[in-house]
Amino acid sequence: FDAENKQANINIAEAHHIIKKLSLKAFEAEYKVLILWLPEYLDSQGNALLKLIEEPPEKTLFLLVSESQDRILNTIISRTQLVKINRLTDAEVAGYLMERHQLGKHQAEEIAFISGGSIQQAIHLLGEDTKDHFDLMIRWLRHCVTDSGSSLIKICEDELSKLGRENQKSFLLYTLNMMRQVVLLKEDMGQLVHLPSGELDFVQKFSKHYRMEQIEAAIRLFEEAHYHIERNANPKILFLDVSLQLVLIYKYQTFRQLADSTYIDHYGM
Repeated sequence: FDAENKQANINIAEAHHIIKKLSLKAFEAEYKVLILWLPEYLDSQGNALLKLIEEPPEKTLFLLVSESQDRILNTIISRTQLVKINRLTDAEVAGYLMERHQLGKHQAEEIAFISGGSIQQAIHLLGEDTKDHFDLMIRWLRHCVTDSGSSLIKICEDELSKLGRENQKSFLLYTLNMMRQVVLLKEDMGQLVHLPSGELDFVQKFSKHYRMEQIEAAIRLFEEAHYHIERNANPKILFLDVSLQLVLIYKYQTFRQLADSTYIDHYGM
């Protein structure tokens, strides 16, 4: 999962490896326990595990740990007992990072903010300089709101498209979170906004200059972009298209029709 341009997947070979492992006899404990991380990445090949999940060997337990229940195969969901666990708060994630990874308070809080309550995402972000996300976002949005054509093309081609797929995803998540902080300020819920001084100054100014309709349209755009980056959209085409849409939203207050929600689906792979 942590390879820069690789997407998570549980293929048929891995499914057969699981089946083989569980066919072995347990010697050190009474029960055999399989923890399957992110079962939503089981595609149709995951049917190889269905029989095993439906009729597991004696004293065998399956724990499926998922982030997106609606993306799990229905044939698997129907055979499980659902236990929902809420995401951790930013303070809890920051505390974990400071205690277990010896991070300073400022860096721990930044990573916790981006991770959205996910320890896995927070650990993944440890090797990144999240300050770069803020600087890059500021420059990108500045080119968008001023409709700086040549500069916009340059930042898309020379920087955004070359981040690597996983870094592109974390950058979009960071930008999404910043826009959501802007929404909180516009809704007079500033007490829920906990950001370092630089980021706080940005969201305060941004919330004063743009309408809620513009912010919400941008959030939908970033969510769609993240979705399609996960599915191997061509990053040059995607970021340039997103940039042009942001120009329309922020500079000219022109909004894409909701019926056109599949416009990114034709991006090259």
